[in-house]
Amino acid sequence: HVAFLGMDSDLALDVWANRAAACLSNSKIIHCEIILPRRGEAMSIMANGKVFIHNKKFSRTDWEFRSVRVTRAQEEALYAFAASAVDRPFNWWGYYMLPLGGVNGNKDSFFCSELCAHALQSMGVFPELVPHRTTPGGLMAAMSQSDACVKTGHPTRMYNDLSL
Repeated sequence: HVAFLGMDSDLALDVWANRAAACLSNSKIIHCEIILPRRGEAMSIMANGKVFIHNKKFSRTDWEFRSVRVTRAQEEALYAFAASAVDRPFNWWGYYMLPLGGVNGNKDSFFCSELCAHALQSMGVFPELVPHRTTPGGLMAAMSQSDACVKTGHPTRMYNDLSL
């Protein structure tokens, strides 16, 4: 599952990098996170931060969710990728270079949508994505257009109802 946050969120007004993300991608989607459903956690990165995994309830009402059905083996690959990505730094160079086609971080550093694209690809889905060129809005568009994905409800219900 991927969670997407739009420009209408009050968080967008508080963080300059979120405003920049909307401008860079020509989209109202400014941030995305991978949901790790088995534990009720999310994997993310923020500007000036490192990749982290934390308990998350997605209490803001302006989150949107997309889901792709995966096998247990694909889910295990996602968890392995998540463990390997923790504490990697923010990919500032790649983030600033997005309008010019991005700069490959080689999985040494990430911005949010680059991290999500790599996570999805660790499960063997969305191989056509170029992670260092993927914006939050571009990822949401790709998932929304895919027959393999569905728009889903709030993840707290999904944690209990998840069928892999």
